Amino acid sequence: MRESAPRRVRRHRRGTDPAGGPGTRPTRHRRARPHRLGRPACHEERGPMPIVTISLMRGRDPEKIQDMIRGVSRAIADALDDAPIETVRVMVHEMEDHQYGVGGVAIAEVKAERARRAAGEAS
Repeated sequence: MRESAPRRVRRHRRGTDPAGGPGTRPTRHRRARPHRLGRPACHEERGPMPIVTISLMRGRDPEKIQDMIRGVSRAIADALDDAPIETVRVMVHEMEDHQYGVGGVAIAEVKAERARRAAGEAS
């Protein structure tokens, strides 16, 4: 079996460090380039797209969330004359009970306290 030759390290013209130190060529990253045709047409004709972020507690029906997205999109498009509904972006973030708090208390604890009170009143 033939032994393979040691892999050569590509070095920058100024560098000679074979261990990959400061003299080696840095990894190439793609540079951010401007859009080939300038600004996108939606920015020139209609202005920038509106972005709406909604945070909800988990547990709602996905159809209800879709209805909410449609309603919010319509409301934004109606309120902003220069924003057609096609440009409105709505992001919905669903959170667990332990990820949200009011007054320093997690909502999970608030719900548990409400359930205890309701059970106490029912007896």
